[in-house]
Order: sequence, then C-alpha cells, then structure tokens
Amino acid sequence: MSFRQLKLSIIFMVLLLTATACSQTEKQAVPLAKAVSAADTEEIVFKGEEETFKLAVASILSIRETHRMYNKFAKYLEEEIGRPVEIVQKHTYSEIKKAFQRGEIDAGIVCAYLAVIGNDSGIFKSIAMPIRNGEQVFTSYTIVRKDSDFESLADLESHSFALSDPLSYSGFLVPKYEISKAGYRLNKFFSNTFFTYSHDNTIFAVANGLVDGGATHSDIYHQLERDNNPFIDKVKIIEEGPYVGNSPFVVSPNLDKELESKIIDVVLSMHLEEKGQWALRRLNIDNFVDPNQKLYEPIKEMLVELGEFQ
Repeated sequence: MSFRQLKLSIIFMVLLLTATACSQTEKQAVPLAKAVSAADTEEIVFKGEEETFKLAVASILSIRETHRMYNKFAKYLEEEIGRPVEIVQKHTYSEIKKAFQRGEIDAGIVCAYLAVIGNDSGIFKSIAMPIRNGEQVFTSYTIVRKDSDFESLADLESHSFALSDPLSYSGFLVPKYEISKAGYRLNKFFSNTFFTYSHDNTIFAVANGLVDGGATHSDIYHQLERDNNPFIDKVKIIEEGPYVGNSPFVVSPNLDKELESKIIDVVLSMHLEEKGQWALRRLNIDNFVDPNQKLYEPIKEMLVELGEFQ
C-alpha cells in the first residue's frame, strides 16, 4: 500500500467512525473532502483570465490531484477553443447542479444520474459520452467483505452501508431502488448509512470493516483492480445493477451556439491527436462519442417507479 493510500485510509476511518449516521439525518456526509483537500471553502477554483470557459469538476481530492487529472484536458480545450479554461472544483454533484442552475458554469463532466435530471430540467445538455476501456456503459456493484457471509443486498438488512452521493446512480440510486422494490425505505432498511462522496472510499470502508456493505461504481472497482490495490482483495461483489451510459460531457444552454459547436468538434475529435490522447488518458477515457440517450433509460425508469421523474 502506498503512503498516500494509507494516509487516506486512516483519515477516512477516523472521520467515518465519528460521523453521524444517515439513518438519523438522511443527508449527513462524511466530511472527508475538507480533510483531504485542506480547503475551507465550498469550492476550489483554478483561476484564469476574465471571460474564461468554466469547467465543473466533482471531486473530494486535493487541489494537486484534481489539477493533475484535469489540467491536460483543460489546457487542450484552451488551445483548441482559444479561450482560457477555468476548472471549478465542487465537492458534491448537488453543488454542480446548483452551479449550472445559477448560470455559473459553462460545461462539466457529470454523473449519469445527474445527467438525466439536468437534461430533463434543461439546466444543461449532454453533448458527448466517454468510452472507457472500450466500454460505453457502467453499473453499480454492491460489495461486502470477502470473508463475510452476505450473498445479496437483502442479507444486509439491519447492517451498516456506505453510499457515495445522493445524486449518484451507482452509489445511491440503485440500492435505493432495489430496497424500495422490496417495500422498504433506505434509511429504515439499514442500521446506519453513510455518504462517503467517493467511490474508492466506499470500497476502503467496506474492506476495512467500517461498514458491512456498500454501493460503488464498477469502473472505479476495476481501476483499483488494475492498479493491484490491496483493498480490492478484501471485498467481493454480491450484486450488480442495470448497465447505463457513462458520465457525459455537458454544456450550459446559455453557452454561445458557435462556441458550443466548437466544443463538440474538439471533444469528439481530440483522440485523433497526440496531445488529446494524453489528456484523455489522464481521465481514463479512450475517446468521446455522441451521447446515446437510450443508454440512460434504466435511470429514468427507476426514477419514474420511485415517483421522482415525470
């Protein structure tokens, strides 16, 4: 285990054990974002010049780590559209949603669940969908410790459970939907639920026995597998959700139409250039393609059944 992994794990263990359970207040968060980023503000901004193109990023990682992942992508966009790009880091998907609603953001890469809500409400629109490791879809994994006797989500009744974000498909909507189908409310089914606001930290929490189970993103799970992360060896997958389209690149409806067209051209063709390929690799993206709205239908169907979508 690397020093960074060990440090994050220790911080997470302390904060999770001292956090208030969501079963008492459904949207209590594990305050890991503030501890890891050492930032006291709601958002972190990498500032450019005036009239910049503002790109939203949801992350609880440090300023340095976020900059490492997205800097090449932002720089590539800058060169191609001829405008400085400002990375606006948000800690939660809800904050990204509010920023779009306030007209503060020009574009962003958002989760599939938020993409469905945002496209339907008109706060943004999807213009491209990433292909990751040759796949255009992902799913939700319900995970438990490998040495446990749990074999299904139903077995976790009256046990503790880790969720990632209230607007996450894989880390929230899927378990909520499955539990609802069984006739339960999420915060009544589990003994305690915690929001980690990070799929990898959900995996760490389960692996370390801080919670009995958790819901996480399949891509994050397999990325840790490829990285030979030791936490993966301690967990097992007991259920999968429906596969849906990868988190899309979205733009504000207020964006200048000429600029929007330029952004679409740049994003969809960047894999054809060496600089673009390098920027995409930092984000674990092969290339972008036109969004396939049919791939997001399972999310809409779940939300309709839950009475949360018209």
